[in-house]
Amino acid sequence: MLSAPVRWLPVLTLVIVSLAGCSNEPDPAVVAGPVETSQQAIVGGQKESGWEGVGALTRNATAYGYFGSFCSGTLVAPQWVLTAGHCLYGQPGDPLFPENVKFFVGPNANPPWYGVEPDDGELYQADAFFIHPQYNSQYASNDVALLHLSQPVLDVPTYPMSKKAIDNSFMYQQILYVGYGVSNGVTNQGGGIKRSGYMKFWAFENTYYVSGFEKSGVCFGDSGGPGLLEIDGEMQIIGINSSVWSQNEDPCTGGAIQTRVDVYADWIADTMASDEVDCRVNQELCFCPQACTADGTCDNRYCETYSCSEVRKCFKDCNDAPGCQADCFVRASADGLDKLHDYYWCRMQKCYNSGDPEGCADAKCASYKETCEEQPEGIDDCDGLFTCIGHCDWSDGYCFSDCLYTGTLLAQSAYQDLWQCFEDECATLPDYGFQQSCGWDNCAFETEVCVEPADCSILGGGCAVGTACWFSPTNKMDCFASDMLGEGDPCPLLALSTRPCDDGLQCVAVGSNTECRQVCADKSECAMGEVCIDAEIPGLPAYGYCACKDEDGDGFCSLADCDDSNPSIFPGQGEKCWDEVDNDCDGQIDEGCAVDGVDPGVNGTIDMTNEQSGCSAAPAAATSAWLLLLALTTLLACLRRIST
Repeated sequence: MLSAPVRWLPVLTLVIVSLAGCSNEPDPAVVAGPVETSQQAIVGGQKESGWEGVGALTRNATAYGYFGSFCSGTLVAPQWVLTAGHCLYGQPGDPLFPENVKFFVGPNANPPWYGVEPDDGELYQADAFFIHPQYNSQYASNDVALLHLSQPVLDVPTYPMSKKAIDNSFMYQQILYVGYGVSNGVTNQGGGIKRSGYMKFWAFENTYYVSGFEKSGVCFGDSGGPGLLEIDGEMQIIGINSSVWSQNEDPCTGGAIQTRVDVYADWIADTMASDEVDCRVNQELCFCPQACTADGTCDNRYCETYSCSEVRKCFKDCNDAPGCQADCFVRASADGLDKLHDYYWCRMQKCYNSGDPEGCADAKCASYKETCEEQPEGIDDCDGLFTCIGHCDWSDGYCFSDCLYTGTLLAQSAYQDLWQCFEDECATLPDYGFQQSCGWDNCAFETEVCVEPADCSILGGGCAVGTACWFSPTNKMDCFASDMLGEGDPCPLLALSTRPCDDGLQCVAVGSNTECRQVCADKSECAMGEVCIDAEIPGLPAYGYCACKDEDGDGFCSLADCDDSNPSIFPGQGEKCWDEVDNDCDGQIDEGCAVDGVDPGVNGTIDMTNEQSGCSAAPAAATSAWLLLLALTTLLACLRRIST
């Protein structure tokens, strides 16, 4: 029985590459560091040039290229590699896919330079993983897996797996281990080089056995490698490296846990006999349909057709679908792969800590990006084909074919998918309008693959003249044809084929009218003196529209209104005399109220100026009282006459 270990560690370190981002392209800011320190060799072992059938599991980091080894494995048949389950399971948030894993045969799996595959050895592409169905990542139980290769490894020996049940006769025998792990468990250096060494068989349990460190021991990166013992006159695989434990600083100088091969012999045999590795049966086995050959194996070289720019477009179209970017990467042609590698390595080296990697790359890796964006002759995207064909007279069949067949294969494929969808679901292929119910309801995916959304800003400035930015029915920001109505112009609230207002404007209800107004998130998007009015704009709950600030509701902005707290004071209002108020906001008070004896504040005009006596017109209130007194005096005089 085993004593309780201080710490148990799987003998694996994966190169971690996160692919998140809003641009849907690999982000250089989260790519792991140099390969030498990211890999994890048999401690105290010797370099090994033999045991050719023991190889390294290596990984390509999407877009950046070859990153070196992370585990070991053993060739047990020309297309089958025996390894540990945790090697193919990956790590939380960083799953592995067959597309970015290869089996390396040779003495040194390290890249001669960042992203460059080793030239001293051969690499064989994986196409399927088979992890034991009862593998438990938390406890590393049932830690066994098979890696299937798309093409057989020829002229390299395979090794038999022992079916002999482990018993006490195995105790204290020297077991040979071969692998590509680190040679120092503290510094984690020395990985990627094949080494071999012996450990003594210490104990066994139902599904695993234990080996002890004696001058040499397995370490990080040896996971999946074989434990070999001579049985019946030949070296056979009795175990698979799973984890290490230690009671001192170096985790690789204590004991090691190996999965027993004899226990899983039936599962291994059944898996290798499965028809899941025949592409004529399993149509998802190959990386593209044309790679499936007549004998059921995958020749994925037929898939390697994408240019550098086509791979980058493929990345952007993935929308974080699992394994999609790895699939894009293996579709690159040799030339496309070289250009892609150069561009992304420049991004990683020069924009590693940039808060804006895309903008940084535009400035510091412009030549690499330009080289990547070079296209073969012909229309390079489906949008171009769409535009070209849209200008054809439909009675001219030659125009249609000239447009279609001058496009790249990727552009043709995307256009034909769109065309076929509309043929199947709609009467005809419409213009790419704001909302076409049949097309958007049934062919939204094909439409947006062909006519890639512009990812513009709702605030304006990202669309060509004659178009305006808005949401597509699939909630992508794109430029749609616009009637180009300007700010303040009356507009229809609902539109189906075109946007009524110009870019950055939205039709909103203002009082009893509907008019185009600038869309805003806060007042910084508005002109001086305007505010961002919170409004329930359809489709834009977080946005409002720009309008002037009018506290008193008299229709005049606060900047123009000299008293925005009084609705009776505003520009153009008639000046009221003798109230000591600038009613019309012209900077003057009671102007024109006493000019040549004319008082504009009194109905009618009475010349109260008495130039002979030197009397001037009295104020309006005094004049009215004087007139009233005069009238009363006259009335009294008349009454006296009547009474006498």
